[in-house]
Amino acid sequence: MHRILQSLAAARFVSQDPATRRYKLGVALHGLALAAPTPLEHSAELRPLLEGLAQRTGDTAYLMMRQGDEVLCSPRRRATAHPDAADRGRSFRPLGTTIAGITMLAALPNEEIESILARTAASMTRYRNATSEYARRQVTNARAMASASAKASLSRAPRD
Repeated sequence: MHRILQSLAAARFVSQDPATRRYKLGVALHGLALAAPTPLEHSAELRPLLEGLAQRTGDTAYLMMRQGDEVLCSPRRRATAHPDAADRGRSFRPLGTTIAGITMLAALPNEEIESILARTAASMTRYRNATSEYARRQVTNARAMASASAKASLSRAPRD
């Protein structure tokens, strides 16, 4: 492990705090992250569509994209009817904690849903009412109705 950390430090991917001897991410890793393509590479083209949807519906619109066991929530587009809604920027949430995530789960085989819920059970606890059982019920409802409802949202109020 020591040789690996020395190699990473030599390449400036990590640096060591002389006082604590702990390692932290280095400037080269930051530069590498900045050079990585955005997962929303077509966001400039999608923005007018999202804004148009918000204007036509009179509601707030989000662009949601699956990233592994999570949903990437893009900055939202507000309708004029909701001028006070804050644009929180991008965030990741476990698949079972958003309407978009429930919809994405509903399209998967049951075995994959169970695997995802098992892997995300600990992170789901940060959201009020978020349990694997609740997510399973919402997936069942979404499949039966061929849609999901905002009442199914598990992430309205993160726990403190």
